[in-house]
Amino acid sequence: MSRGWKLKISAFLKILDKKDFTDKLGSLGFSVSESQLSAWEDCFIFLKEELNKLSSMQKEATIIFEYKLENGMRPDVLVLTKSTLLVLEFKSGENAGAYIDAHRGQVENYSMRFENYHEYTYKNKLKVKPYIVYTHPNININEDDALYKDNFAPIISKEINDILYDKEDSEWFNSNYEAIPDILNAVDGIFNSSNLPDIMRSKSNIEGVLSSIKDTVDHTENETLNLILVSGDPGAGKTLLGLKIVRDYINQFETSSSALYLSGNGPLVDVLKFQIDEACNKGKEERKTYGEAYVNAVPHYLDPIIKYLQKTEEKLGYGDIKKEKILVFDEAQRAWGKEQMKYKYQLEFSQPEVLLYYLLSSIKKLKSSKTLICLVGDGQEIYRGEEDGINNWVSAIKSKSFKKRKIKIYAPTRYRKILEGTNAIFNDNLYLNSYLRGHGADKFPQWINAVLNNETEGARKLLKSIYDEQRYFPIFVTKSLLKGQEHIRQHVDESLETYGLVTSSFAQYELDKRDKYPLSRKDLGSWYKEKCREFKAYVTEFDSQGLEIDYPVVYWGHDLIKISKKDNWSKGQTFYRKKHTGELYDGLKGYKDPLKILKNIYRVLLTRGRNGLIICIPEDPLLNNTFKYFVEELGVKEIR
Repeated sequence: MSRGWKLKISAFLKILDKKDFTDKLGSLGFSVSESQLSAWEDCFIFLKEELNKLSSMQKEATIIFEYKLENGMRPDVLVLTKSTLLVLEFKSGENAGAYIDAHRGQVENYSMRFENYHEYTYKNKLKVKPYIVYTHPNININEDDALYKDNFAPIISKEINDILYDKEDSEWFNSNYEAIPDILNAVDGIFNSSNLPDIMRSKSNIEGVLSSIKDTVDHTENETLNLILVSGDPGAGKTLLGLKIVRDYINQFETSSSALYLSGNGPLVDVLKFQIDEACNKGKEERKTYGEAYVNAVPHYLDPIIKYLQKTEEKLGYGDIKKEKILVFDEAQRAWGKEQMKYKYQLEFSQPEVLLYYLLSSIKKLKSSKTLICLVGDGQEIYRGEEDGINNWVSAIKSKSFKKRKIKIYAPTRYRKILEGTNAIFNDNLYLNSYLRGHGADKFPQWINAVLNNETEGARKLLKSIYDEQRYFPIFVTKSLLKGQEHIRQHVDESLETYGLVTSSFAQYELDKRDKYPLSRKDLGSWYKEKCREFKAYVTEFDSQGLEIDYPVVYWGHDLIKISKKDNWSKGQTFYRKKHTGELYDGLKGYKDPLKILKNIYRVLLTRGRNGLIICIPEDPLLNNTFKYFVEELGVKEIR
């Protein structure tokens, strides 16, 4: 399939017959419907008349039709100059103007992809300008990004101030396009290619973090355990970093036992394994299991040492000694503390203590060195036993059991205070500082934190900045689940982008009343791949932490509420229902800080989106002030 049709505007104006034009576009290699043919004809007639009004110099600018992006998207028309790329999306029909918001989202989506991931555009700092072009003569919309018969030529004329030579526009046309893969697509790339694209080159420091880790590993002393703590906000790319580390060291040592990715997040492990298996089995008649060679669950990994510590095994067998040189522990903040380990296994050790003991025992037996990389998502502890977060690791490091052992600690500077008294070496390159999921929405995590910390003024300013400066990450609130779903459907290409319903586990009974149902664990892989678009099954914080879709619709429950729109957040109704009796009980009873857990739950839910976010706060007396807080106090745009 051809990448598109490129020519000078002057050459386009010499085409006399619209059939020649549509035949050429039809020859690019995709099926052409009657509606598509009609749209091309409208575009041809409109452009023939309007582009003829340009100057001779401006007619030497390059025009490109149906340029194919690597993700399958095709903007209608591009006008390319030395300094500017105009992205034009054509809409026909007398009533087309009624859907301008959806059209704007579509053309801005195209523009974002050129701006951030098209190599020539990125390296040459072309200014990308999105426009919606309405071809019907009766449409006249007073919006800066809306073009129609009366204003098209004057505005386009102002935009074309220089031109590209043939060699340059060919370089642009054939330039590499490296879209940021979401976490699941990244897994496909990691285990099915020898190279990985640079990830968010100008805005993410993931390569710098990886370089610092490799430098530490390469200079490891013999029989030493390196403990590397890496911190980052939700969506900063911790999981992707962990997978890249595993992939790189497996390739380096040419054995899958050289590195392993661990997570205590069962759903994340399941989905990653599903994606690896799908990718590796593609095109093969006989299906095999590949994912387990790279990804494992923490409880399964620790099972031999736990049985040994419980004295159910007299000694560790040689097969139980872990041979991985590199171990990545994703979502390390979720490692269990002593209370939960005592409850679950009747052990007096925390999970970090058990893992450190296990690795040090392996080092002693194998006479080798190891590196444990802990990827820490601060503020994402949502389970019982996880509330102490990073402090469980600090306590383990400082315990008498390990003080005299050969452990070298590396951490981001933000942990300097809590690691006081240790031998920690601090490095700012161990902090992931960009929101990888959202295209250019690097202020989004700050906004979520400000919202949940009741920093209303700061949250309002950050949101204004996101709306003004980071227009490719839409944030909306609505009272209607149906309207939220329809809004997304108008904006996305359902064959390429994903959207779905996420909610707090305390709100699932409210969704059950709306004919929605909780997703079965076994169906998680297919849900994240495509089934989420059906909008029937939902995932909770337990099924979504560490995972993502393009556009989540977050259904707000009765659990975290505003008593008045200016009050602090309060704990609302946090009931679960017993499966067999139907009896209600408080799901947060016994937690040290229930409000902290609720805020963490919504921090997880609100940061699941790669391209945007819709918050649905249903019409309900208990939630009226919560809704007012988002709309009136913060200024979140409402879908009515």
